[in-house]
Amino acid sequence: MRVFNNTSFLSFVLILIFGYQAGAQTSTPAGASTAPANTTRKSLNIKLSPAIFWKTAVVEFEYPLTSKITVGLNLLGKLGRTDEAKANAILKNENLVNNGLRAELAAKYYFKNEAPTGFYIQSNVAFGNLIYFDGNVRPYTLHNHWKKPTAEDPKGKLERPFPVSAGIGGGYQLVLLPKHIIGNLMLGVQGNMDQQNNFFVSIYVAPSLGYMF
Repeated sequence: MRVFNNTSFLSFVLILIFGYQAGAQTSTPAGASTAPANTTRKSLNIKLSPAIFWKTAVVEFEYPLTSKITVGLNLLGKLGRTDEAKANAILKNENLVNNGLRAELAAKYYFKNEAPTGFYIQSNVAFGNLIYFDGNVRPYTLHNHWKKPTAEDPKGKLERPFPVSAGIGGGYQLVLLPKHIIGNLMLGVQGNMDQQNNFFVSIYVAPSLGYMF
């Protein structure tokens, strides 16, 4: 009798499960797809950008809020000088180019409902004391904008910029290996203020590679 009761109970549970699945399938309109619109949505990804020439390590955290918008935190840390011994003859021995930290709060808007993959635009607000030998505040910078030599100082004067800055950029992010390995490339412009309240920009690229959970 006990075996019969257990078997009957198991059969009842199976009937409920299959009955629920059948009801869910019949409630789906004909021709409608049951697959999710975006299989990468709600996936945290963590990327690295080792800027070896700049002696800087970059870690990027990104999380999708919707199928178009993500929020992120970028952390940058620099250890040591970045002008190397070869350049000492043309650069001043400035202590402020030694170590530095930087944190960026970023938001991305993806043009298709496929966040965090595809083409996007980004805005960020940053805070930190990171600075490089050419006066810029980010690795992979494409030009030297504001460290200019003068007749009195042929090596150029370098001052630490205001710690808060903001920027915009655009790029493309894609899944390189199914479901997990993700790559990113962005071109950005960071707006800064120096100690004399003069505005300057840093134009940079930001390549990174990471893992999507």
